[in-house]
Amino acid sequence: MSFFQHYRFSQVGLALQEIIDEMIEAETMDEDTQNMLLLQFDKAISSALSTWVKTKATLRGDLDHYRNVENIWTFYLKNAVIKLENVEHRVDDRLRIIACDGRTPSTGAGAKKAKK
Repeated sequence: MSFFQHYRFSQVGLALQEIIDEMIEAETMDEDTQNMLLLQFDKAISSALSTWVKTKATLRGDLDHYRNVENIWTFYLKNAVIKLENVEHRVDDRLRIIACDGRTPSTGAGAKKAKK
């Protein structure tokens, strides 16, 4: 099963990577364990966000441009307003939104169906 690695660039993911780097430098962890730990983090954060987070957000703004690379969409909005649980936040600069298909590659929208 494949998981996206973009959560590694969140505050939690960066903190985890910093601790792992310190442990590797101190020679208390090897690279195989590092890879296993990061893969487990990818699985755990994806699962936690999909099951625990139920808050809906509303985004409004002017679409500046967008791109799609390997089924990962990036949207850039100007004059964006984010509404989250009746609280609005206005973004002064451009807002970048990264969106990807939450389904695994074998079950995703672009998956090929087996011939019968």
